[in-house]
Amino acid sequence: MATVEVFEAGHCRSFLCLARRADPWRVGNFPATFGLIESRGGEIVLFDTGYARNIDAAMRRFPFPLYRTLLPITLGTDAVETLRLRGIGADAVGTIVISHFHPDHIGGLRDFPQARFVCSREAWDDVRGKTGLAGLRRGFLGDLLPPDFESRLLFAEDFPAAPDAPASGAHAFVAGSERMVLVPLAGHCAGHLGLIVERSDGRRVLFAGDAVWRLSCIDDGIGPHAIGMAIQHDRRAYASTIDLLARMKREDPALVVVAAHDPAHETA
Repeated sequence: MATVEVFEAGHCRSFLCLARRADPWRVGNFPATFGLIESRGGEIVLFDTGYARNIDAAMRRFPFPLYRTLLPITLGTDAVETLRLRGIGADAVGTIVISHFHPDHIGGLRDFPQARFVCSREAWDDVRGKTGLAGLRRGFLGDLLPPDFESRLLFAEDFPAAPDAPASGAHAFVAGSERMVLVPLAGHCAGHLGLIVERSDGRRVLFAGDAVWRLSCIDDGIGPHAIGMAIQHDRRAYASTIDLLARMKREDPALVVVAAHDPAHETA
């Protein structure tokens, strides 16, 4: 069983109702969170990284200033600095699970030179080599990736299948002494992944990334505004994934779901 924590690494600002249509037409903060998982065997795993300081330089090149116009970014404490303050060096991070390739999830990848990266093959195939407007349409900024990214990349689909997982198409890997489950959470973008890990008190934690933007959507079924739905890769799959998360919570009321951008996210 692992020690699991959630931290914020900057935030962007947008209308709250885009995440949940019953919320007000008021601009609020959408934190960019990342998960820190410390296994009993000592390996450090991150789920995403949030924003990081190098995003400023990476977004100066057209057309990416448009991204910052639509989603104004405020940088906070980078993931690497958060870990340093906890006595964890960048080289100690063994694995980073990438939910998807939007800047608020991969902003800090360059800061961890020894980590292997894990994502879905579909997610990487969708963004690989995309630059300029093609990259912007996918929310992908390739300059945020380290130069040796592909040499350190592993695909979720190449790990053993996890038939005991609550969703089909899941795979499991071991970090230290911990078994962690990579769960497809379709809809937000191609190949979007979640991660399930068992916490030291026996409760399971599901890092859901952008599979849901507000935890309350799981409870009451009220999804994003039509504008928020319009930007999803697959709107039908996105709605189905929220239904899946609600079913998982019903079957395991102790399940901790971490939504990447919910200001009320649990600290796990």
